Amino acid sequence: MRPEERRQEVLRYLEQLLSPQRYHHSLEVGRLARELAGRFGVQKDEAELAGLWHDAAKEVPMAEQIAWAKGAGLDPDVIRHAPQVLHGPLAARRWEELFGKGPEDDLIMAAVAQHTTGAPGMGKVALAVFVADFLEEGHGTGGSPEAGEVKAANTLERAGFLVARAKLSYLSGHGRWIAPDLLFCYNDLWMRTAGEE
Repeated sequence: MRPEERRQEVLRYLEQLLSPQRYHHSLEVGRLARELAGRFGVQKDEAELAGLWHDAAKEVPMAEQIAWAKGAGLDPDVIRHAPQVLHGPLAARRWEELFGKGPEDDLIMAAVAQHTTGAPGMGKVALAVFVADFLEEGHGTGGSPEAGEVKAANTLERAGFLVARAKLSYLSGHGRWIAPDLLFCYNDLWMRTAGEE
């Protein structure tokens, strides 16, 4: 299937799955992910599709997300303390069920699964979506003071590091539990960008 045909198919699913506000957010994240991919030499079609699909399971009732996560063997601490991040891995699974699992699908599914907490060793497509989701104005963080620094980053890894740092700062500042993947993501991106200031 050609990229534009696949994009249209994804949009048809999203129109059925999401509220108008969440649908608009997903369109913007897809646009921003494609823009970042172009800027940093990343696969644009995969970044856009992952950005569009990243919240495909966000509006699934939380009880269903938790039941799925338990059945899939996800980290019990994440299920208990941060169930709001479960929609990423669930959306990745739904992508596989609906669209298959080719090489480009692996990039998309990883980006979708990792968009909330990040992960160590994130690929460029995943980083583009991680950053795009943070920068999208309707998400609440796109207008934050950190957003300007993220936009000015000279590498995608640096932008991802700044997003991870902002998320850690927010969560710790509000006394919230921090998913291990976010800590590992921060440390990994810190090492990958050492010396970039």
